[in-house]
Amino acid sequence: MMIFKDKVKGIIETISNDTQNVPLPKIKEELDDLWVTSFTKALKTWNYENIPAEEIEKIRNSTYTPMIQANLRAVEEEYNKKVTEYTEAFKQSYNEFNDIQSLSIFIDTYLQNAHDFFSWDLYIYHPEDALSDSSKFTNKLIENLKSIFAESQNDILIDFNSIYTKAFIIDQEILIYDILTYLSQGYDEQLQSIKKTISLIQYKITELLNEKITYFPILLKKYEFKNLEDKIMELWIDEYRKSFRIQEQEFVVFVEEVIDKIIRNEIRVFDGIYCSEECKNALFIIILATVPEKFISPRPLIELFYGLLVNFELTFDNIELRSKEHINQGIDSFLRVSNMQCRHFCIVSLIMVFSGLYVTAETGTYALEYLSFSRAWLKNIIFSLFFKGNIENPFYKNLQWNFVLIAEQILMEKIAHIENTLMYQGDRLEDPNQEKSLIRKTFIELKSAFNYYFTNEIQRFEFQRINEKRSLSLTLVVSGWLSQEDNEKIGWKDLNFRNYQGEVLALKWDSSSVIKLVRSSIEKASILIGIASCLSLNNMLAAGLIMKNPFNVSSEKAQRTGKILAEVLSSEEYYSKKPIALIGFSLGCKVIFSCLEELAKGNTKVSDVILMGGAAENDPKRWEVARKAVAGRLVNIYSKNDWTLSILYYMATFKKAVGNEKIMVSDIENYDVSDFIDGHMEYRKYLSPILDRIGYSNR
Repeated sequence: MMIFKDKVKGIIETISNDTQNVPLPKIKEELDDLWVTSFTKALKTWNYENIPAEEIEKIRNSTYTPMIQANLRAVEEEYNKKVTEYTEAFKQSYNEFNDIQSLSIFIDTYLQNAHDFFSWDLYIYHPEDALSDSSKFTNKLIENLKSIFAESQNDILIDFNSIYTKAFIIDQEILIYDILTYLSQGYDEQLQSIKKTISLIQYKITELLNEKITYFPILLKKYEFKNLEDKIMELWIDEYRKSFRIQEQEFVVFVEEVIDKIIRNEIRVFDGIYCSEECKNALFIIILATVPEKFISPRPLIELFYGLLVNFELTFDNIELRSKEHINQGIDSFLRVSNMQCRHFCIVSLIMVFSGLYVTAETGTYALEYLSFSRAWLKNIIFSLFFKGNIENPFYKNLQWNFVLIAEQILMEKIAHIENTLMYQGDRLEDPNQEKSLIRKTFIELKSAFNYYFTNEIQRFEFQRINEKRSLSLTLVVSGWLSQEDNEKIGWKDLNFRNYQGEVLALKWDSSSVIKLVRSSIEKASILIGIASCLSLNNMLAAGLIMKNPFNVSSEKAQRTGKILAEVLSSEEYYSKKPIALIGFSLGCKVIFSCLEELAKGNTKVSDVILMGGAAENDPKRWEVARKAVAGRLVNIYSKNDWTLSILYYMATFKKAVGNEKIMVSDIENYDVSDFIDGHMEYRKYLSPILDRIGYSNR
């Protein structure tokens, strides 16, 4: 092994020495060819043909990534020089003009030429790269010009700068007052009001400029308008967050009080003390219009809500589900007639009804059946109440969803401390000790309960608790072979820092036996210029890469494990009655894929699914079937830089993994994280940034 390490070190040094004196910048295609040529030459120099895939990834990360970064730095230096050149050229030209109009036209033409030059994108690898925004350098140039305007002794430029500066001065106190006024509205209404304010300010500025200057430079105005919009939006978001944090604190106190009252039968869900009849009727319209598309049997819940909310006669045979015709009218009415306390009480009441935790005045019996589709329906209602349009950034939706998470957590804590209360569907047991015993055993070790599933190949199937929290919902994480021996609590620790993250379990499954193959058998690989697809099928078979590839060896185990997991989620009462989110990494995604395919044969659904670096086949037809088993979001997180997947998985299947590319199925969300994931093992290292990017709350 020491010889191999020395060779890898030597290859890295050879490539680095070979590429460090290359003139930069180069366009991206030239840079790719340069690295492949240097890599191939280094392999020959060090006589290292049977190089393991993980060593290729190490070499690439140590040499190719620095080349890209150095190239982008060279591009930026080149463009910065051009900014300086353009600035100096302007200094030599502005004295030639005798009036503001001709100066304005010159500035506009001058900036447009610069903008067109800086928009060159031949160096850009990813849309997220800063250089892909051509305005970055144009803005630098504008800042330089503004300094010239301010310092100039030229009378024409002084007049121009005076008009320009005064036009963009905004009364911030009035602006903040307007923003605070909007905060009592729903998010969509706030957004619309803010955009109207921005448009009004821009219109007034344009009028003011037109009075003084017939033609004002278009790019200069766009630059200032963009700065103005960013500033106002930043002020609004800052005030919005402050307001929301205050609402959160008030919500916790309020929910504690009303839940106690509901438990003591002093009030009922949707009680008239908090909800007017008009408010209830509007909410029922929203409930009808937000039934998830593929809900199997909404009728019982609709009838229940009808009995709780509606004070008029309704013929159920004529109900039109998912009708959007009157939903905006219902939302407008609800927001108009409800105060914040009423909205908070409705959130608690909705959770109580959807989860079955409502209390009937007659029996005082608790029940729990919080199915994933019920929670998806609840989420549709919450989003409709606060977000009538489509919000691009899911972060703001999840702020309001936090109210649901807080209420669920408080409900769980309250119910857990009530003696003689059984949290399973059905009648209450007579023996309190028996009830307590059942509650203590709600988390079970499935290793003994499902022994009849195990074959000689499946030796391990058990759940490990990641935290000690209890929740009405649950997150189940599934790792892959490269991380099976890791401490799961450490590997998934970032989940515990998510706002109101509830119960988290890790599935420990039988995949550790293939780790030795990762380090040994794949060293037989014969990689041509570092790309596995160049190998012939016969060469792979001869090298034993098909049968001994760790992905191939583990694939069948992952498939079997997924079927066992599906059986547990659909038949074991503790899991079948909870909304469960599944998060998978590497081969853990294959386990989840198999589980979803199995669940799709029945009626059991999971809430949400998040796949990271998925070692699962990208077959759209099969994923269309699997998608049916997910009530909420199915998110695929992939990286084009994951060579472990692109090489080893290809060797095992001759197909690309979902961890390398999009899953082309409607309703499956795809997020490319190539900008910060350079290797297969980095997903859990960057778990928090990934979850932030996709707008993940607790599940």
